Amino acid sequence: MGGGGRRGSLQVRQRGWKGEFAEGDSGIRTLQNVLSTQSNVLQLQLFIVEEGEDYVPALDISQLNEPYPITVDAVTNCDSNQLNESLPITVDTIINDDINQLNEACLVTIDAVTDGESSEEEKGENKPFASDHDSDELEFFRREKKREVTEKLDNFLELEKGMSFKNLDEAKRIVSYYSIVRKRGLRVVKSDSTRLRYKCDIGCPFLCLISEVKKGQGFEIKTLETKHTCQEAFKNRRATQQALAHYFKNKVQNNPKYKVKDMRKDVDDHFSLNISYSKMKRVKRLILEKLEGSFIDDFNKLEAYAQELRDSNPGSDMVINISKDALEQGKRRFSRMYVCFQALKNGWRAGLRPFIGLDGTFLKGKCKGILLVALGQDSVKHFYPLAWAVVDRETTRTWKWFIELLRNSLDLKDGEGFTFMSDMQKGLIGVVGQLLPKAHHRWCVRHIEANWAKTWRGVEMKKLLWWSAWSTYVEEFQDQLKTMGSMSEQAPEDLLWYPAQHWCRAYFDTICKNQACENNFTESFNKWILEARSKPIIKMLEDIRIKVMNRLKDLEEEGKKWTRDFSPYAMDLYKNYKIIAHGCHVQSNEDLGYEVAEGVDRHVVSLVRKKCTCRTWDLTRIPCPHAIKALEHDKKEPLDEMNWWYSEEADMLVYQHKIQPVRGERFRKVYPSHAMEPPKVHKMVGRPKTKRVREKDEARKREGLWSKSRKGLKMSCGHCSAPGHNKRNCPLLERRAQVLPDVPLSAPQSSQESVFMSIPGFVPSPSVQTSQPSIEVTGPSNLKRKAKDKNVAFFDEDELESEDENETTIIRPRAISEAKTKLQMKKLHQLPT
Repeated sequence: MGGGGRRGSLQVRQRGWKGEFAEGDSGIRTLQNVLSTQSNVLQLQLFIVEEGEDYVPALDISQLNEPYPITVDAVTNCDSNQLNESLPITVDTIINDDINQLNEACLVTIDAVTDGESSEEEKGENKPFASDHDSDELEFFRREKKREVTEKLDNFLELEKGMSFKNLDEAKRIVSYYSIVRKRGLRVVKSDSTRLRYKCDIGCPFLCLISEVKKGQGFEIKTLETKHTCQEAFKNRRATQQALAHYFKNKVQNNPKYKVKDMRKDVDDHFSLNISYSKMKRVKRLILEKLEGSFIDDFNKLEAYAQELRDSNPGSDMVINISKDALEQGKRRFSRMYVCFQALKNGWRAGLRPFIGLDGTFLKGKCKGILLVALGQDSVKHFYPLAWAVVDRETTRTWKWFIELLRNSLDLKDGEGFTFMSDMQKGLIGVVGQLLPKAHHRWCVRHIEANWAKTWRGVEMKKLLWWSAWSTYVEEFQDQLKTMGSMSEQAPEDLLWYPAQHWCRAYFDTICKNQACENNFTESFNKWILEARSKPIIKMLEDIRIKVMNRLKDLEEEGKKWTRDFSPYAMDLYKNYKIIAHGCHVQSNEDLGYEVAEGVDRHVVSLVRKKCTCRTWDLTRIPCPHAIKALEHDKKEPLDEMNWWYSEEADMLVYQHKIQPVRGERFRKVYPSHAMEPPKVHKMVGRPKTKRVREKDEARKREGLWSKSRKGLKMSCGHCSAPGHNKRNCPLLERRAQVLPDVPLSAPQSSQESVFMSIPGFVPSPSVQTSQPSIEVTGPSNLKRKAKDKNVAFFDEDELESEDENETTIIRPRAISEAKTKLQMKKLHQLPT
């Protein structure tokens, strides 16, 4: 209840029997009149409570859904005559001035309660007060407010007399939606600046007249007859470009690659409506034109958005830079923006290894640019976003600006004890060494492979490159280079042009406890935000923020499901090492060291210093096979030597810090001084590319984002469905061809022997055997070409395909994995045959 004439809500309790008050309680009726008259109470409820009860359940008068306790502080036994006199009544606790804001249970303190009874004469005087708002009218207002465009337009199934619109454009759109969802054709009979009249196409009784209420006060439906006697319409003139553009607006904005044929299919599925391809294409063009305007408008709201992020997440770093050149011309043009949330900084310090990946990716919207990102990596090898920034170009200047802000956000100082991983981006290598001179900087081996393999393309060469990168000690690295040199003396020299301390594990630091030599987790982040990169800047930043906020929650829930005390990745690696350890032999001097033999290799393990000469234990702090063998020999549990960074406790500490929710756009204060222009688009040389340049053998691993190559796919016949040939070369169709001429039988020469002679179950006819042309066979690819010869029977493609896959699985480019190659080979040596 509020003072000063304001209306509120009040609930009063009377001691007595439980339940609602009786009609004969004159004291209660008098109290109701006094409170309603003196305090101007809008809603008043009276209930009876039992003697001795301080708290009783009562309904929430505004919501009428849940009971809540009420404190009874004072009781009076006065009758109605005494109450009519000057009785001081005070209500200490009020429900709320605004009834609509009352959503939770509350405590109401009542200082005056009576036991009086009402007389029969007073029954008619105590009638409930009439409300200022009719409930039907409130329901009508609620329905008008809820005009959200859903996928099936459920909110536009009905038109009602008195329905209001702010302008005729809104009225046309809502009538169009009604016509579409009801599948009825409507035509415009009258349309001018003040009125709009619709009738049915067929001549049904349907009639809708919309006219202006008063000048400048909107429009409403004055006349309405909704009866239809016609059939459903599958071509509807009310499906205008403007109505369809408003319907598909959110879908196209969220996915600019939303295809026209998919738009037509959705309309047909939901409304059985046939829209021409050209019309739907114009609809999408109209949406994209409006979207371009939002690209520019978002920059005017950018500072208000950044301030909202600072207010909702205190301690977060939000930095916006304006172009100095534009300021000299009296303009405000966007240059760069940096984002780093306080929750991410806290999670980084709580339990992540000092390992940071850096990368940049292109933005695909109307206003081009580059998104720079800095990522951490948790114990399950999940990426952990730390900071990101939108810049105009990827240059030394922008990388220097980004790393300076990142250094301040994460308190990196001079970089001592931290390790960075990146590709060899323009300007990045020198900037890291300049700003963080004591930091370690690794280069992604995949980036080196892409450059080095332009000259050395053999898959065997690539395999040796990766095995060289995985070498954990110098002697193993040198052996791999010697093997590569035996194939080509120039190949190791070209490879060593890239300093080995940046990409080979044998030279990596042992502080960050991460032996990664590729930057794949940053590429995963770029793909993770692929759709967001095509949106306007605020929508893109919001998508990234929401995805990161949800990811922190999801990974925390995933960590709670661990079945062991350490991460699944660490346990899988530990199990692989343990299998390899079974084949090792240990010798001890009963002092400080252990001599562990693995095949022809022999390593020394020191349990006191927790080191092994293979350096795997040093790099990861996960016991290597030699350390596991030494620990088991010493009757110790190897898992006790696992580093804390892989523990469940560390994972929970990382993900307990959450990004706080952010209010919507209407809460942001946008001032005219915040207006700024979008950055200039720097046109690159040549025609803009719409597809990423793919490497060899990469197309078969893509999932529809780019056009797939047919290389490596199995061919099947359209006539007999057999694999290995097409319909043109089908053997069943070849039977109708002319019979081959007979040739005298003679023993084939060595150069004339067919490869099919070695295939089990193949018995050639004499004519085929003697007429077989001379072909040199060197592999399965030649067999496939052989099938094109019309005189040769077809072969089993499944058998040859499986042989080809088994032969090239572990050496296929971009599929070389340490777990599937090096570790797998070591484990196979230890398993019993």
